[in-house]
Amino acid sequence: MGIKDILRKMRRLRTAYYKGQWKKAIKKIPGEEYSAGIARLEAYKDKYKGQRCVVIGNGPSLTPQDLDMLKNEITFASNRIYNIYDKTDWRPTFLCAQDLMVIDDICEKLPQVSQDSELTILTTGAYQRCKDLAKEIKNLVWMPLRYIPPKHDRYQFSMEADKQVVEGLTITYSCLQLAAYMGFSEIYLLGIDHNYSIEIDKNGKIVKQDASVKNYFQGSGEAKPGNPPQVIEMTYAYLSAEPYSRTHGFRIFNATRGGKLEVFERKNFDEIFKK
Repeated sequence: MGIKDILRKMRRLRTAYYKGQWKKAIKKIPGEEYSAGIARLEAYKDKYKGQRCVVIGNGPSLTPQDLDMLKNEITFASNRIYNIYDKTDWRPTFLCAQDLMVIDDICEKLPQVSQDSELTILTTGAYQRCKDLAKEIKNLVWMPLRYIPPKHDRYQFSMEADKQVVEGLTITYSCLQLAAYMGFSEIYLLGIDHNYSIEIDKNGKIVKQDASVKNYFQGSGEAKPGNPPQVIEMTYAYLSAEPYSRTHGFRIFNATRGGKLEVFERKNFDEIFKK
């Protein structure tokens, strides 16, 4: 079985599993609570037209020093980014999470670590996991994340994040859609190394590629739970976002130091964000 056959099989299984799940997840959230979160998100629609933002990944190239340079920038960050908070005064404008296994692990910390962010954005599917803590989380938004199988290896890109965000098997793809919804004309990536030590085989098992490769920045919790990266599908998601951005009034640039993501035009981080 070739890689294309494996991808098609996994997409069929994923489609069957997630069919209608995003709508069911929304219905499980009390109507007023869900509507209040969407109203918070709607307040940001096109708010930042003509401005720039940074979408931050948790790759091993990420450093506290670079984050310190972004203290006056609008930023999106995700998952266990709070593990670097003790080394920097920087805090993300928008804190996001969608991997349910990760959310299980970080949920209890969210009320505290979200205090310095304007919005905390979680997938609707996490409500049952976090509902007891949800009222403690500042400015919470339940993101309507929907899996739509790609056509010809290209994923849809949503400009209507208040209605749906299309799953691209990486939180970065969701953050790109949120940033586009908010109107940013320039989106810079930092810490998106796109270089993982593990991958998934045709049976869904983890295959070690290079034990010397670190998946995340130091102290981020390498061994904590989370779905293993679907590197090929993530790449297709990025390949979907790049041409879409060029025809819809915004651009995505990669300011990561090194890494293996070559889909987006590279920019020098120091030249763009010098003090």
